[in-house]
Amino acid sequence: MKFAAILKQSLTDYPGQIAAVLFTRGCNLRCPFCHNPHLLIKPGRSETVTQLPDEDVIDFLHERRGFLDAVVISGGEPSLHPDLPLFLRKVKEMDYLIKLDTNGTNPVMLNEILSEGLLDYVAMDIKAPLEFKSYQAACGKLGSEDFFNIRSSVQLLLQASIMVEFRTQ
Repeated sequence: MKFAAILKQSLTDYPGQIAAVLFTRGCNLRCPFCHNPHLLIKPGRSETVTQLPDEDVIDFLHERRGFLDAVVISGGEPSLHPDLPLFLRKVKEMDYLIKLDTNGTNPVMLNEILSEGLLDYVAMDIKAPLEFKSYQAACGKLGSEDFFNIRSSVQLLLQASIMVEFRTQ
């Protein structure tokens, strides 16, 4: 995983739980209203940006067991990282509740981690009305495949048996 930052304690990111928030680097959208633009990977900058090693994050979570209830994976866009399922398995083994914040552009990854029971809560950002031109205008960079994927993620989450939140700006 490419973690850019950690919020060691949050009382708001996972309702009713004390959570740590892990922020991944990189996003496939360019929303002009992004609240974490510093997490984008910009050309020529990716090698110079500090990243938290997975081992340090896992060690932190081990130390905080019994105090923290949950871990929130946010971003950037966490589902862009192919090693997300592996990381979530490690966190789940520590008996943490897990929440994923996502833009919904990777329904294949979302389905995989939902099917494995690795998530307890998903918050998906809905950037605009679910119409291609509106969404494209809101996201700055959006192809028709991404838009189809977003709609697929909405349908997947509507059928999920975990807590789901659709957030709008």
